[in-house]
Amino acid sequence: MAGPHSSLPRHDLSSTKTGSSMTHGLEPSIPSSGDDVPSITERVTTVRLIKEKKRIAPSPKARLRNSLLGTLGLLELANAADFAANVWNDIPVPTYVIVLMACGGALALALTVPAIIDAKRSWNNIYFLREHRRRLGNEMLKRLGDSLPSYDIDAIRDVLHRETGSECINRFGMNVVMGAGALIIGVGTIMAIWGANHSVWLASNILSGYLGNAPVALYGLVNSVWCVHLFRTAQKHKRVTAERLEGHPVLDQVHRRFLSTQIYAAASGLTTLLGGVGGMMTPTLWMGYVVLIPVIISSFACSFWWKKRLAYSRPFTGPTLGLEESSIILELEYIAKVQAKLVAGKGVDQIVNDSHCLVALLDFITQNDMFEDFVISLAGDQTISDALFTLSPGPLEITRTALLELPPKLHPAAVESARACINSYSFQRLVYRERYFCDLLGSLVSVNKERSTVIEKR
Repeated sequence: MAGPHSSLPRHDLSSTKTGSSMTHGLEPSIPSSGDDVPSITERVTTVRLIKEKKRIAPSPKARLRNSLLGTLGLLELANAADFAANVWNDIPVPTYVIVLMACGGALALALTVPAIIDAKRSWNNIYFLREHRRRLGNEMLKRLGDSLPSYDIDAIRDVLHRETGSECINRFGMNVVMGAGALIIGVGTIMAIWGANHSVWLASNILSGYLGNAPVALYGLVNSVWCVHLFRTAQKHKRVTAERLEGHPVLDQVHRRFLSTQIYAAASGLTTLLGGVGGMMTPTLWMGYVVLIPVIISSFACSFWWKKRLAYSRPFTGPTLGLEESSIILELEYIAKVQAKLVAGKGVDQIVNDSHCLVALLDFITQNDMFEDFVISLAGDQTISDALFTLSPGPLEITRTALLELPPKLHPAAVESARACINSYSFQRLVYRERYFCDLLGSLVSVNKERSTVIEKR
């Protein structure tokens, strides 16, 4: 097994040791089973489906999903929903102020709904990440017992640590804390309508004032600390990969990823910190609402940036014993080549060898983590889905084997669905894989550098 500082491959994929090639010189993204390069992510060939109301959907806990709600960035708006309650304290309460209080309170309460929905989605991701951590722990114990190297597990765990922290703090924590704050502020703002009653007025001030805003301020502090960690980790990975991959074509890919992470970390940390400060100012100083204006805009932008530039979907990792930096680099080179074909307007015929063969199409789909997408598209075809559920081992389970055992008369429809799936989903799936592999490469290079430093000191 090559060490961490073995020579790195260049961008000519035609010289890779698999020897097989796809049309126009493209290699399969995951080598064949006879190759000694390990697959990095698990090749999903079975999808279990569940019934959700009137539709069929994949199990939400089967993988890490980029499922962030687009409205999540508006949660900061709840901080400003009590504007009328805090600025006007006239008794009796003027009619126009009552209208503003009702609107603000209703808005704050309404924002708790997307917070609850997204918290549930985030919890599904956390469940997946905990299961992945458990599997890695078992594999680590096995490696230690067999005296096998575990640096690959250390690198995967490093990425897993950031994924878990981001889900728990940047997402689930924000949903819980800011959703609860929106609920408290909303109730307090609506109560302010009856502010002529001193007891109601006092309770309203407490709820829409410091009690509703204090948890948000505390969350802003915690999130800022986490964002500093993300920023510094990305900076470290930029440094070690620049040293290790100097002059290599994938370096730009990797550094763009780290830069995107740093932009998000800096913006998110500053936004939540200022949001907490502005929220604590609003009970007594109307200028706090001026502070919240850029915070609300920036919060929405951060959520958009996270969903479109940082987050990804992925399955569990595969058997990675012997994983080298060169394996990840080959994946990144392959992704870049296929993406270039897709951007140039070339479809499935240019990226899959024998693009009218179901076996070849399924190979490409499973190798590039699109099997779930393909299954969902097939589930919409009643004839094919009925046949699949009959052939599959479970009542709501579709396997690659079952697809290959479809009656011959259904093969043309399955082939067309596979071609449409590749044309529709391949680019986005490759983007997700690129993001994960960039993070994993940064962690692996860092782990290998630390190992080399320890060995040199002995």
